[in-house]
Amino acid sequence: MPELMTCPRDDRVRSLTPELVKGLEFDLVLLVDPDTFGTGIEGAVDRYVAMTRAPQQLVVLTSP
Repeated sequence: MPELMTCPRDDRVRSLTPELVKGLEFDLVLLVDPDTFGTGIEGAVDRYVAMTRAPQQLVVLTSP
C-alpha cells in the first residue's frame, strides 16, 4: 500500500474577485462562469482583469 503524503496547510487555493486581484499574478487562474461577472463596460473590465492574471495557465469553465 503506498504511503500517504501530507502537505502543510497553507492558502494554495484562493477564491478572489476581480477587484481584489488587480496588479497581481498567479501561475494558474481558474475562472468559473466569467459571463456572470456583470454586463457592460464594468463586466468586460472584470473579465479582462481576471483573464490577464495568469502568465502561465488560464482555465475557463462555463456552464451550458
